[in-house]
Amino acid sequence: MTWHHYRDPGYYGFTAVMAEDIRRLRRMGMEGFVSCQVPKAFFPHGYPTHLHARLLWNPQADTEELAREYFAGAFGEGSEEAREYMLALSDLFTPLYLDRAALSGKDAEAKQVALAKLARVPRAVADFRPVFARHESSGDATRRQSWKYLSLHGDIVLKLADIAQARAAGKQEEAQAASRQLLDYLADHEREIDPVLDSHWFIQPHQLGGDFRNYTPAAGTGL
Repeated sequence: MTWHHYRDPGYYGFTAVMAEDIRRLRRMGMEGFVSCQVPKAFFPHGYPTHLHARLLWNPQADTEELAREYFAGAFGEGSEEAREYMLALSDLFTPLYLDRAALSGKDAEAKQVALAKLARVPRAVADFRPVFARHESSGDATRRQSWKYLSLHGDIVLKLADIAQARAAGKQEEAQAASRQLLDYLADHEREIDPVLDSHWFIQPHQLGGDFRNYTPAAGTGL
């Protein structure tokens, strides 16, 4: 689950595959599943960790029921909207995190599908902004915090889409500029995000892709 936390902005798209893997463990003669990941793997939510634990206890549990159980507990009123929003983001970024070559131009059709989906990201975030606003100031403190994380995450998602689109178009300077904006945002909001996201690990896959080269973080940040 480690890299999906950083490459799948919806943090939802891979859960069906994970569920199937867990259900096949007994058939393979295995009695458990070691999840090697950082402790701060809960941004924008922690559904995969919840699903992972519950399926290890009962592999035949219904994943849709477990999803609704988790989101209802984490977000309270509006939880189904939050779940559908995460599903949508995973779908819009799917070509990027499942097949990074799709944006390289090696498969022209896949690239066009990826770009068309990425172009819909700003509207998806904008449409959900009123939901953030409605719930950030209502409910108990824990659920308000869950909505706060989604709001911060929305800003990050927009920048990730900008980076991906610029790279796909071969506009490396624009990609670098968008990457610097994203890193500046992470540094500016580090205190708010740090409990649930390891920013240092977050930037690693993007560094490997060349997004964050020649970036000097501000003093005192963990980037």
